[in-house]
Amino acid sequence: MLIFFITHILCEVFEKCDLPSYEGLVIHKFYRDNCPHCQRIAPLIEEIDDRLETHGIKSKVRSVECKSCDCSKDKIDAVPTIIVTRDGKELDRFRGYHDYEFIAEFVSRVAGINPKILERGDKETPGKVVKLKADDFYSIFSGPWLILFYNNKKDRYRELMVELGKFYLDKLNIAEAHESEAKNFEARYGITEYPTILALYNGVMVEYTGQPELFSLIDFCDTLIAPVFVDIKREKFDEIEQQTPQGEPIFLVFYSHLALANSYFMQLSHEMKFRVKLYKTGDKDLIQKAGIHPKDRDVDVDVKDNEAVILTVYRNGIFHRFDGDIGNNEDLLNWIYHAHYPLLTRISPKTFSGVFFGFKPVILLITRNEHLVHEFEAFIEMRHKGLPYTSHIFAAIEFTEFPGLFTDNLPGISVPAIIVYDPQKKKFYGEHTKVDNYNLKDVAYKTIKLYEDGKLKIYKKESHGFKYIVVLLVILAACAIGIKKTKRSYKTH
Repeated sequence: MLIFFITHILCEVFEKCDLPSYEGLVIHKFYRDNCPHCQRIAPLIEEIDDRLETHGIKSKVRSVECKSCDCSKDKIDAVPTIIVTRDGKELDRFRGYHDYEFIAEFVSRVAGINPKILERGDKETPGKVVKLKADDFYSIFSGPWLILFYNNKKDRYRELMVELGKFYLDKLNIAEAHESEAKNFEARYGITEYPTILALYNGVMVEYTGQPELFSLIDFCDTLIAPVFVDIKREKFDEIEQQTPQGEPIFLVFYSHLALANSYFMQLSHEMKFRVKLYKTGDKDLIQKAGIHPKDRDVDVDVKDNEAVILTVYRNGIFHRFDGDIGNNEDLLNWIYHAHYPLLTRISPKTFSGVFFGFKPVILLITRNEHLVHEFEAFIEMRHKGLPYTSHIFAAIEFTEFPGLFTDNLPGISVPAIIVYDPQKKKFYGEHTKVDNYNLKDVAYKTIKLYEDGKLKIYKKESHGFKYIVVLLVILAACAIGIKKTKRSYKTH
């Protein structure tokens, strides 16, 4: 670790518009400050450079901010773009966000470097269940992982993990960790009970909420490792439309510039793979069917990103387009969420104060990874079909996004759960009932009826802690909305 740190200090990383004369290997990173995928790829490029330095390979990283610098002379038409040169001659380039494995393979191939130099050295034992120790959780889990956290040596899931290892071999890393090894990491991974199964994959962290059945776990794992942001044509879209239940959304990105579309939506699509499927198309027949026409930058150089790449949702035979800023992830997520669940409010930093300081009682589904959100939406639609007004707000909140709120005010709550929050009285109401696919409707009906009849008990007496938590969250929400990220300056070491 000390050697790795020292070599990081010795490596040379600089930020300039014009590259000074330099003989040797240079990795050029072209980016924009407000580009989320540029921010994600930056530490991966630095890690590549660190590993090269560790093995005595001299290299430099040049970072070019395309708002301050003229990137057109380097023929940059999308960010992030990575170019590798040697002695001033371009070896190759790629556009858009990619994971560490892709970048490592790319650099080692075009620069003629032994690929083992850039290997992260994670524990990968094809076909076997890796037994994780506490120290393993301080390292990076590269690639797809399925991890069982358990406290009973005879747990049924341990047998199933062995079977999954045999089934997926080198396609998926299967691991287990005893409670004693994972105790200090429960908060990080949102573990509230044992056993818990988590899927981890380059920004994805999803809990398995199904039954201890092999085929159910296989479906879950298939989703984890499935390709995302698939390019489709008119025929494939028609097939997907026929297979999609009436009223369900299909999310489709129309593009005239493939690299630009990938830079905005590839990683987002990966991170949302357990929630929605996001497709892309540049097919002329499908563009004609939809009447959505992305503008071509080859024809007009002043075309904006939002005009060359257009996010839409298809529902009940109609395409609806996203008119916001595709570079604003919070707005994108809210739009996709409400396009999928129009009757539900998603609790986020932007919506938190409006809901918790509002006037209407909130019927709140506490969940992880949107588990049971679809069923909750169906319940709301059934209950309020045809009604022009409702006296409640129906909302869903991710347990892992606001852990302090639940720790202080709803200790011991089992997730998923349905509770009521009265913003006038600043009190939570509810029963200690864990919700599942089978009892959600009954629990929701009972909770609302008891509350309306004044018979639903306060979950916990009001504490000063809630007031402080709410104030803190509102402050954080304001910061998240109002504060712009400052430009990162790289030092020459």
